Amino acid sequence: MPARKGYTRAAEIAVDLVRRGLLVPGTLDPEFHPWNLSTEAAPARLHAEAAAELQHSTLLGPGQICFFDITEKALREYPPTDAD
Repeated sequence: MPARKGYTRAAEIAVDLVRRGLLVPGTLDPEFHPWNLSTEAAPARLHAEAAAELQHSTLLGPGQICFFDITEKALREYPPTDAD
């Protein structure tokens, strides 16, 4: 099940980026709405939801768990380049 391994790794990376304050998880309807959770609770929820989805599916679609917004901290630490 290589696809599941890839999604599991992607979820681990997303959880780490949320934990480090570089991404904010949320929903779109049609505007972005961040989850109303603490910086400790958001990564835990993301991890739990990803694990639950991956038990039942080998293919996840965009936004199936959440959408992300980049934080000001991320923009300071990783400023856009001319190529972006």
